[in-house]
Amino acid sequence: MTRPKSFLTYFILCAIPLLLLAGINYWNGLRTVDSTLRAVVQKDLNSLNVGVDEVLQDSERYMRRLALAPKVQGPLGLLANPDIIADYFPRPVDLAPHFQGLALFDRDRHPLWFRQRDSDWIINATRSSRPDNIPQPDPRVWTMQGNDLIDRPGNARATLEYTSPVPDKNGTPAGALVGVLDLEAVFASASRGLGSTILVLDRSGQRVYPSRGEPLQGLTAHSPIPKLNVDVSVARDRSSLTSQVHRWGIVGLVLAVLFAAAAAYLLEHHVQRRTSGIARVTEDVSAIAKG
Repeated sequence: MTRPKSFLTYFILCAIPLLLLAGINYWNGLRTVDSTLRAVVQKDLNSLNVGVDEVLQDSERYMRRLALAPKVQGPLGLLANPDIIADYFPRPVDLAPHFQGLALFDRDRHPLWFRQRDSDWIINATRSSRPDNIPQPDPRVWTMQGNDLIDRPGNARATLEYTSPVPDKNGTPAGALVGVLDLEAVFASASRGLGSTILVLDRSGQRVYPSRGEPLQGLTAHSPIPKLNVDVSVARDRSSLTSQVHRWGIVGLVLAVLFAAAAAYLLEHHVQRRTSGIARVTEDVSAIAKG
């Protein structure tokens, strides 16, 4: 009856530090996974912000260049040779990839041509044939000088509107160019190549990008973009990495139990041998004493 009790005592004494060490290793593994994922997610968030900024800068340069292009200045009568106006006027400009609409207005706020999303270009439309939702120039544009740009939240959801004056030779606006930037296309382009899941919400909590999808899971990093009135979240699922930590944690616990059992057995065996040896010596001494 003494053997099971002694073995259990030795097993508990050996198992406590080994199990504690296995638990610490498991906890450190989880912390390492979280720390690594936080760094990766933050890096992806920074890359996304840089990508969005690059797209916005390209879009602003596009609007400024377009305001000085012959295809825009021609319909406003700003070309030196009026004979070539007809060559430019019927042919719309190329719509940049991230834009969903573009419109050119004269001094009287009359749209000379415009295009919305995937529709055809409409040139010099009459008042009755114009859609009601044509983006209008920002009123501040008519007091601007030179080749400048104004941006503001678009009337349509998930858009940004640019208004650029089309200056005459004196720098006074002879017309205005309005471009509607599709924010979903902007974030789709900026997030290309990132391994994280992206979610962009406007200030009302509506999805901007992607238009559909599941809620974010895993470790998440957040950042607002005030210029676009949106909040960006970037997340990575930690389950694939933590599952490995869980497996190694179980292995560590099993090994701790096995090592504790082996150590308890060896310790008990050693103690028993010492005890039996002492008992034999005691018996021999007793026999000698008795003669």
